[in-house]
Amino acid sequence: MPMKKFFLPLFIFMMGVTVVHAQLPAGSIAPDFTVTDLNGNTINLYSLLDNGKTVYLDFFATWCGPCWNYKNTGALETIWDTYGPPGTNEAYVIAIESDAATNTACLYGPSGCVGGTQGNWVAGTNHPIVDNSSVAGSYAINYYPTIYMVCSDHKIYETGQLNATGLWAKRSQYCAPPPLVVNVDNVTNVKCFGTSSGAINISVTGGVTPYTYHWSNNATTQDISNLAANTYTCTITAANGTTITTGPIVVNGPSSALGTTLVESTPMGCNGVFASLTVGGTGGWGNYSYLWNGGSNDPTINGLVPGNYTVTVTDNSGCSKSNTFTVAPAVYPTAVVAPPASISCLVPSIQLSGSGSSSGPNFSYLWTASNGGNIVSGATTLTPTVNAG
Repeated sequence: MPMKKFFLPLFIFMMGVTVVHAQLPAGSIAPDFTVTDLNGNTINLYSLLDNGKTVYLDFFATWCGPCWNYKNTGALETIWDTYGPPGTNEAYVIAIESDAATNTACLYGPSGCVGGTQGNWVAGTNHPIVDNSSVAGSYAINYYPTIYMVCSDHKIYETGQLNATGLWAKRSQYCAPPPLVVNVDNVTNVKCFGTSSGAINISVTGGVTPYTYHWSNNATTQDISNLAANTYTCTITAANGTTITTGPIVVNGPSSALGTTLVESTPMGCNGVFASLTVGGTGGWGNYSYLWNGGSNDPTINGLVPGNYTVTVTDNSGCSKSNTFTVAPAVYPTAVVAPPASISCLVPSIQLSGSGSSSGPNFSYLWTASNGGNIVSGATTLTPTVNAG
């Protein structure tokens, strides 16, 4: 039975037992308030409501026997543990000590208490406890305990001293569920071309839990992974049948496979001229880094001798590809001169032939004369004309 500290005996004497009711009409808008709990946490009612929470308010006094008995049923503690932040995070519970004649010490038991207490109200209570009589005034509290439920639309209803099942049933009866809201928390793009390494993470609020999920790739989990580059949608259905569809959500991937191309090479030359290789990344996500098997991180390596050189190119997503390039031994040119004809008084000049020598755009030629010979023309060709001088 609710208790009013000073006036209940007078009511009994004059009128017998009188049933009184909280003065805020059912369905009216709950006044906003900001309070600080015993642990120093600041709590604002409308912030909780605007985040979709249903808030249960327990207005009590430490000297109130019915309040103490209701605390010990554990009904509000069950709501907190099951549906509050430790549970599904759909509800919030605030116990408000509302008698200005008692001090904060009364919440912890008789020691130092002024105004009377039933015991230690803090022990075994995990939901917030507030010592603030001003809130009770705005809620027109005229007996203890008064248990209110405030829906996320800010409308208030008195529930009475119900067990946890009954309290939650009141929510289903009076509180229209907030609309379903889907947030795309993270999209992981495909790491390497042609792989299924993408992922999508979403979160859902509002509606009535539990939710079911149906993705466009037929997945039925909240988050999906092992995805190829593509677009995806998800339809979420709440327990009360309301639905919402999110998407399209794009999982991107590189347009072509990561690779390495040989940009430039200098072959091994004669007389100790070393080779060099310059490579470049292609495809993938770009922003390439390089690592040669000799430890160099530059796309160009110099001072090379004949052999195989392996480079690993890595793109911006961490995808890697290795290629091996070969430096061939130096190619030394050959010089071959055909047997010459004889020079005589009748044949004073002849044409020499070096056509058996190495030929091509990478070769140059230079003939020299000795022992009285003379090059008439073509000293830098394979077929010079010479005479005896």
